[in-house]
Amino acid sequence: MRTHRQQERGCRKAWTGTWLLAAAWAVVAALAGPVAPAATGSGLEVTGELMTEVAASGTGGTWDWAVREKLRIGLRAAPDPGAGSSMQGELAFSSASQTGSPSPPGAPPMRVDRVAVQWNDGATRVTLGRQRIAWGVGYAFSPMDLFNPPNPLDPTGPRVGADALVVRRSTGPLSFWSLVAALPPPGPGASEGSGRPRVGAIYGEHVGETDLRAAYLSDGADGYHKIGAAARGDLGSAGWSLGWHGEILHERPWGSRVLAGAGANAATGGDRWQAVLGLERSLLDGRLFTLTEYRYVAGGSLPSPARYLAAHAAYSLDEFTSLDAGVVVDLDGRAAWVEPSLKVAVDDRLRVELGAGFPAGPKEKVLSSLTGWGLLPDAVGTFGGPVPDVVAIARARYTF
Repeated sequence: MRTHRQQERGCRKAWTGTWLLAAAWAVVAALAGPVAPAATGSGLEVTGELMTEVAASGTGGTWDWAVREKLRIGLRAAPDPGAGSSMQGELAFSSASQTGSPSPPGAPPMRVDRVAVQWNDGATRVTLGRQRIAWGVGYAFSPMDLFNPPNPLDPTGPRVGADALVVRRSTGPLSFWSLVAALPPPGPGASEGSGRPRVGAIYGEHVGETDLRAAYLSDGADGYHKIGAAARGDLGSAGWSLGWHGEILHERPWGSRVLAGAGANAATGGDRWQAVLGLERSLLDGRLFTLTEYRYVAGGSLPSPARYLAAHAAYSLDEFTSLDAGVVVDLDGRAAWVEPSLKVAVDDRLRVELGAGFPAGPKEKVLSSLTGWGLLPDAVGTFGGPVPDVVAIARARYTF
């Protein structure tokens, strides 16, 4: 049972979330009207997205709830279109408030997800600041996304950016190379590696119908050399097609390094291997989309290889409404987390989603499986504590 002081803190958090929500929607209303999405007379274009999420968590007959807001604003300026170059910036932040169970230790009430400026002359792009760096081709699992790994139960959701300087050069219609120098991520890390920069490079090429990528990262955050490769393509003929993608990552320690973390992340200086294979297919004249990914992890401190499976399906009821379902499975622990949802496009800018999440299998195994590789769903992670019996989520996304 919660004390009076805990209830009072929960009420204050709820009011804080309400004010933040009102302020965020007020900002969107001010920006979305006169200037977005078209450019203004001064050559300034404003774009963005606001997401509001309300989640309720039920455990043993007790319900807690949380409110989260995520706002992204993008600015693009091209004063002289004939110059062939442009400047643009992006700001994205998120906030959370809740009642009931305490927040995870160290969880800030507001977080800056991305804030960066970019110069682009067509072939060369230079970006400085907190930004998303997408190296991988995976959906729910992507070992090559070393800077911004996806949340397997919300792969398309916003990710916290990396503080970095990125130079990207296009060498052809679908080929490129990129250099990255990034600061180590905040939070707990390896004592021997933490504090050192992360420096790497990636090269991408398009051969036939296949996209190929090769990358290297000297990771000062954990003291590992990381070498990876990725490929993406399609198989089939005019009558049918099957999309496929794969990634492989080899990690070798600089020396005797010890990684802080849980599960497979608690590697102890040995070589580590990760591999992902994904298949995607569109059926029923494009109304049904399915995607399945298999992840294999070996080495480090694992006594035996770990295997995971992620599956996603979306069925369009009409051009505005779809039914979605996602699941992440620990094949060795025989535990899973399942999330069905209903998505409705109210208009071109506003989309609403109603969903739920629940464990499948013994709850202690579900918790171990989800946290072992950072797979804990965002809604569950916000509440902290044990895995709930069910989580109900309502989201609204407005783009401008």
